[in-house]
Amino acid sequence: VGLVSVMNIDHKNNNAELGVYIDPKFMGNGYASSALQMLLRFIFSELNMYKAYANIHADNFASIKLFEKLDFEHESTDKKVLFKNGAYIDILRFTKFNERRE
Repeated sequence: VGLVSVMNIDHKNNNAELGVYIDPKFMGNGYASSALQMLLRFIFSELNMYKAYANIHADNFASIKLFEKLDFEHESTDKKVLFKNGAYIDILRFTKFNERRE
């Protein structure tokens, strides 16, 4: 169906990057949302992270919608980072904080 991942774990500052990929034939079934919710519980409870973030291509509207649905906030935009299909595109950083640690 797909995968979710935790990358760039920073134990000193208690933050980690999240990633998600769902095979296009399985998109729209809620798998990404369910998997990310489980992953968030794991990194906030088991890894004791304070901040989770995802770097999303600005043209990936499905991922933007997904992370907004999960209450991630658009934190920053890294302008014209990737050359894709003949043009440079932005990378958007979406962030969620561990409310139990605030």
